[in-house]
Amino acid sequence: MVVPVTILVILFLLYLNTRSFVKTSIVILAVPFSAIGAVWLLWLLDYNLSVGVWVGLIALLGVDAETGVFMLLYLDLAYDQARQDGRMQDRVDLRRAVLEGAVQRLRPKS
Repeated sequence: MVVPVTILVILFLLYLNTRSFVKTSIVILAVPFSAIGAVWLLWLLDYNLSVGVWVGLIALLGVDAETGVFMLLYLDLAYDQARQDGRMQDRVDLRRAVLEGAVQRLRPKS
């Protein structure tokens, strides 16, 4: 009962943040991939599933969702800036805007 309610609350909070079901879905669908990667690494390293490992997995999933929200924010800002400057004419311009937003996420201007 607690897990479905928690997931619904998280989805609702993400929707309030992004105001888009598509963006909320993008963020939520990225989370299982990081969980799968973590479980594979635990299996490869032959770790036991302890309480500390579960806490780490939960923290990983939270950081993954947060990173997704920030990346979407920077991509939206770069896309809006490119449209405002009149640089959104074709797919090449879209690709440039996406790369610019990703670079800004990693190394923001001061």
